[in-house]
Amino acid sequence: MVIAIWVIRNWAFGYRDEMVKKGIMPTVSTYNLLFHGLFMEGRVSEADCMVREMEEKGMVPDAISYNILINGSAQVPIAFNCIVELDSE
Repeated sequence: MVIAIWVIRNWAFGYRDEMVKKGIMPTVSTYNLLFHGLFMEGRVSEADCMVREMEEKGMVPDAISYNILINGSAQVPIAFNCIVELDSE
């Protein structure tokens, strides 16, 4: 199971990188898949960094993004920040 998650995550990040190389911007759905993969591996801080990366590119997390971030987060502060950001929009 762990190997399968690693393969899927590496494939997803590789796919995103290949999209960018070809001039195709990843969508919010692409980032949602990456968020989910990071949380499956317990990499909460990396998911938080990806949210910032996404926002720096002018993308706005959608309800699915926030659902993944809140449900996937084992740390209360990151989930709280997501709720506050969603509330302020």
